[in-house]
Amino acid sequence: MTHSHHELAESQRVSRRVNIPIRFELGTLPYLAPARAVRPDAHGRRRIVFAAQALVPSSRRDRQWLVEKLGETARQHPDVDVVVKVRARAGETQTHHEQVGYEELVSTLRDEGRAPENLLVEDGPMRRHLEKASGFVTVSSTALLEAVAAGVPVLALDDFGVGAAQINVVLEGSGVLAGAEELVAGRFRTPDPQWVHDNYFHDAADDTWADAVQGLLAVRAVEGLAPYRELPRSWMNSMREVWYREFAFRTGRTGWFAWAERRFLHAALTLNRGRWRVITALSGRPSPRQRTVDPEPTRVPAP
Repeated sequence: MTHSHHELAESQRVSRRVNIPIRFELGTLPYLAPARAVRPDAHGRRRIVFAAQALVPSSRRDRQWLVEKLGETARQHPDVDVVVKVRARAGETQTHHEQVGYEELVSTLRDEGRAPENLLVEDGPMRRHLEKASGFVTVSSTALLEAVAAGVPVLALDDFGVGAAQINVVLEGSGVLAGAEELVAGRFRTPDPQWVHDNYFHDAADDTWADAVQGLLAVRAVEGLAPYRELPRSWMNSMREVWYREFAFRTGRTGWFAWAERRFLHAALTLNRGRWRVITALSGRPSPRQRTVDPEPTRVPAP
């Protein structure tokens, strides 16, 4: 199942390119309906909410820089709370392991006397935060879609680049990608209407998944379904199988072979991250501190 017209078209294109016929259907993201029902808090929306991510940005330096920008934003807007919305508190288990937590970074900034009182760290349901939000910012969290559905102006920071490593390629053409200078100025945006239609906010009448499932159930009841088509065996697909077993499903396997397998995968992950850092350095992409101001006009005034 895909969740947007853009995803559907891209998935079909890849299926044709690799010559692996796959059936794709369209379905609306289920968590957007509750987000559309979000109503402003009775006391008004006077918060800028930053949705933290475990994986992006990955380095301590970049995460520290981002926290400092959030602190600068809080100083520039003393009548607005700047909330670092974390998925879990320090020490709690998350889907993705967070090497450097924002709670720790904000605490360090506060110990150094550089964190204003209106820079906060909070957890809890995103819906509750959106009720109080006058602006929403992230690097590439899917919570941005919830904010758009709730009618909250947004920013997606592109200081760390735009690409697969930043998980923000889908935001190209949306009009919401911008640098941290826009965050500090309090200038948030509404996404381009055509991008909204093509990406996740299509009419529910366009959905095809329910009819497809009903059709498959009818076929199964009469004649049964054809066996699932597996990918051809290759060393790359075998490696993917091992990777998913270890990092996605966590089978709890023990023994020396399982230990060696985990050590190998962790080494491969470290090597791959190093490769991306080398590629980034050689490409000449500026670091966040060297980034030039994007002249693109903003669409939403400061909260």
